[in-house]
Formats: sequence, C-alpha cells, structure tokens
Amino acid sequence: YSLIKDTAKVNEILARTDVKAALPKNLQLLWTVKPRTADSPTLESIAIKGTSRDGNAPLDGSAISDARQDFGQFNSKPEISMRMNPEGAKIWKRLTGENVGKSIAIVLDNYVYSFPNVQGEIPGGNSSITGNFEINEAKDLANILKAGKLPAPARIVEEAVVGPSLGQEAINNGLISFLVALLIVFIFM
Repeated sequence: YSLIKDTAKVNEILARTDVKAALPKNLQLLWTVKPRTADSPTLESIAIKGTSRDGNAPLDGSAISDARQDFGQFNSKPEISMRMNPEGAKIWKRLTGENVGKSIAIVLDNYVYSFPNVQGEIPGGNSSITGNFEINEAKDLANILKAGKLPAPARIVEEAVVGPSLGQEAINNGLISFLVALLIVFIFM
C-alpha cells in the first residue's frame, strides 16, 4: 500500500537496479486504478506473476467476445458477465483450472482494474466477475473488457503548441460572442 501522492517515489525505488535484482524476473508490480474505498488515500501495489516467456499476458482482450454489467442471481449486487471466443475459452479453462483459490488480474495500460479470486475451473468461456462494485464501476469494467485489444496504433498527425496569449484571445472572443448573442436575444424579445 502507498499513499496516492507517494506512488511516484515508490516507482522510483522499484526502478532501481538493486531492487530489480532482488525481485523475481517474472514479477511485475502494478498499481490498482483506484483506492479500495472512496475515502481511502492509498493505492495497492499488486504483484503480477508473468506466466509466458515473452512477459505478455496469457490471455488478452481479443479473446473476449462480449461483456456486460449484470446483477448477481442471489444477492442482486452488480457483477460483470463475459463471454469468450472458442480459443479464449480454452485458454481461460486452463488458466482458471491452474489457479483455483488464487487471483487473476484484469490489467489495462499497466493498471489493475480488478483481481478476482478463482472459485473453480471455468469451462465454456462464460464467466462472471463479482466483488464490491458500484453499478458505474461494473459498467466501466464491462466496457473495458468489451473493447478488447484495440488494433489501431496511435499516430501523431499534427502537433501544435498553444501559448498563453492565444488561450486568452480565445477566452476574450468567447466572451464577446456571448455578449453579442445575449444582446440579439434582448433585441428580439
């Protein structure tokens, strides 16, 4: 755990070569995307064990064919239901079978969104992620899972720098156009 304001300092310490040498090579420490509770000033650092030789996740977002926010069958708490394609379902069955009682992390852009515990092997590729989700959090996570792996690379088409004088000019023009529109409405009325 670390205070949110201190995560950059912790990252600096973890990036040191002597600290990296003390940690296993297949271990990656990633921060949760948000605190556990709304009033908590801390984030959790989650230890992610890499299982593939290249360090990539064994299963990525391209395996998920559908995800949606749903409600639990017995307790009506928000949860996420997801369905995988056939290849993803085979990998998911193997992963969940090997990790019963352990956590599997859902990671996007090196932030851990959720790390639910596996309660049993999941065949067929249909899963549900439960936890202490608010409805909006469950919807967001479902949308993230549904988006999958985005194939489009980012390309910079144009780059521009806006100085403070240009920003002030835009503010002044906006104010003048507002006053002119207000005057026209008063004349019309």
